[in-house]
Amino acid sequence: MNAHYALFLAVLIPLAANAQPPQPVGFLATAGDQEAVLTWWDFGNSAVMYYQFRFRSSESPQFSAWAEVPNSDGQTLGHTVSGLANGTRYVFEVRAVGDGGAGTAARSSTTLAASPSSAVEVPDAALATYMRAKLQLAADAPITQGELAKLRSLDLNDHVYGGKERLVVVEEAIVDLSGMEFALNLANLVLEDNAIADLSTLSGLTTLQSLWLEGNKISDVSALAGLTSLADLRLSGNAISDISALSGLTRLGWLFLRDNNISDLSALSGLTQLGYLKLSGNAISDISAL
Repeated sequence: MNAHYALFLAVLIPLAANAQPPQPVGFLATAGDQEAVLTWWDFGNSAVMYYQFRFRSSESPQFSAWAEVPNSDGQTLGHTVSGLANGTRYVFEVRAVGDGGAGTAARSSTTLAASPSSAVEVPDAALATYMRAKLQLAADAPITQGELAKLRSLDLNDHVYGGKERLVVVEEAIVDLSGMEFALNLANLVLEDNAIADLSTLSGLTTLQSLWLEGNKISDVSALAGLTSLADLRLSGNAISDISALSGLTRLGWLFLRDNNISDLSALSGLTQLGYLKLSGNAISDISAL
């Protein structure tokens, strides 16, 4: 063997063995009753000796000290953190530790329901049917605050995993979104082609990143003003004329407003992250705000 190559291997192999383990993939914190379930994917990484976690409430700038996940190793894919306060939002971090030290931490947040066991009234039968299907509840099972706090996505186009069959077929149009206010951790909501007019129950869902409500009966979007995490908003085919409430949604990259009654675009002047904007089918004559 070439002497220089042998020296290269002698240096490389110990470095690889002592490398820091990778960041946990797909890290997610799911709300429970005075607890949060942490899950991640690593699929038996041999570089991992054990995992550590830490957390803080959203009101505190200081994380707890790093703590070892009990009995963890490279095949550990989750941990439950207990002793938390219901009605509180928490930020969690998890990292792997190996011979080379601690790797980069992954982060996830979740809000615990104030009263997890309390039933939520969902007067719209079509919406209740879909919620139960998504949460894998029986047709007559109560929908609780705790169950809704687990939801990350609610999409009428969802299919059964691995197949072409819809998760549920809802024949009636959804009209009333009452009950959605308890989906505190929802990131994705897709309810296109229904008969929704009132968005007030969405006003507190500040974790929403994607909201598709095309083909409904919406005229007032003021409830969306505080949803500053939104990156993808689709409201084509409604009856909207005033979009001033959207002026503060500075993370928007996708905005679809086709086929409405919009004439004034001044609210869009500060949305510098917009990459996809659809406005056809309106009464727009001045695009200087863009």
